[in-house]
Amino acid sequence: ISFGRFSKAVEKANNKLALPAEGSKSKTESTYFFVKQDGKLLKVIFSDIVYIKAEQEYSFIFTKSEKLLVSMHLKLLEDILPGKLFTRIHRSYIIPQENIISLHGNSVQIDKEINLPIGNKYKETLLNKLNIG
Repeated sequence: ISFGRFSKAVEKANNKLALPAEGSKSKTESTYFFVKQDGKLLKVIFSDIVYIKAEQEYSFIFTKSEKLLVSMHLKLLEDILPGKLFTRIHRSYIIPQENIISLHGNSVQIDKEINLPIGNKYKETLLNKLNIG
């Protein structure tokens, strides 16, 4: 290949890999993610999630309208979800912080009828995120 073509390719790669300048927003923050279910990709909007429960190699995403079974470990979902909105409260549960109605003992109420356990390992992190000392 010619040097000119090589130089152009390097410049193009640098532009794609370049980090945005400090203080500028590269992209607006996402409000959703996609999961694979039954051979198709489904859009899951963060604000629709009620809670997420792990079941071995799978996870159930309970939304306001449906229950999705996805082939993803809870750790991967924890990495995908924004930490400022979601908290892992147990080795088997992730919840949106805005859904918390009350805390009592080692459980959290996120709906009139839904109480989930809080693992000892996760309690301090939860309390810190909720600014409860």
